[in-house]
Amino acid sequence: MSFELIVTSLVGLCSGVISLYTDPRDKKHRIWQLVLLGLLILSAGCTIFFGYQKEQESRTKEEESNATIQQLKNELSQVKKKLDDLPKQILFLLGLGWSQENLRNPNQSQISQSLQASQLLQTVSGNPSQRKAITVQYFPKDVDPNIVKTRLENLGFTLATGSSKNDLPTNSIWFGSEVDLNSVKAVAYTLIGAGVPLKAIRQFNDDNGRERFIQVGSDPDCLNRPALTAEQIKNMAKFPQQRAVVNCRMIF
Repeated sequence: MSFELIVTSLVGLCSGVISLYTDPRDKKHRIWQLVLLGLLILSAGCTIFFGYQKEQESRTKEEESNATIQQLKNELSQVKKKLDDLPKQILFLLGLGWSQENLRNPNQSQISQSLQASQLLQTVSGNPSQRKAITVQYFPKDVDPNIVKTRLENLGFTLATGSSKNDLPTNSIWFGSEVDLNSVKAVAYTLIGAGVPLKAIRQFNDDNGRERFIQVGSDPDCLNRPALTAEQIKNMAKFPQQRAVVNCRMIF
């Protein structure tokens, strides 16, 4: 039973009891008449007060309900926008070299890094004609090989591809002593753009004829290392030599 119902019932009961013993013609009962009048006024006041309180509670609930509905509408609108933009994003990622298999279960962090890397690639300076002297050797895995090949060739690199001898994911870049920093970054951005999680970028200990050589491959020691971000690569003024890296630990 609600509190207001108990109060109004008690007021009504008291009023009824008093009215039984109050004679309006008897002046001796004047005090009880005043009490009865007060109780009647109190009863009316309680009815008005509790009615107003219920109206306010109902209005508050309605406002909260409207606010919840509006929030749901906003969330649905955002979801719809994302769904509308999804085909455009998928086409864009495919154009960067993402494999259709990876796009079936995309990693949101990789997508974000891919988009950032594709933007940073536009800021890397370098002459494509001068890059012809730099050979990029890679074994296409988990990417669209034709698109990655075309993108690297458009940057001016000479390509040397082959079949991989292991199933480890591509995660590392090695380069020779005569390869400039921007060329290394351009290859890194291209691979990250294609959805490749790079874990390490290092210079060969000994060139052995690979002074102008960039090799993309897999390092088993780097499998459990967090992927490098496009921003980390952007901020690098120099990459370490392979001998300076133990168990794929790189200091940035």
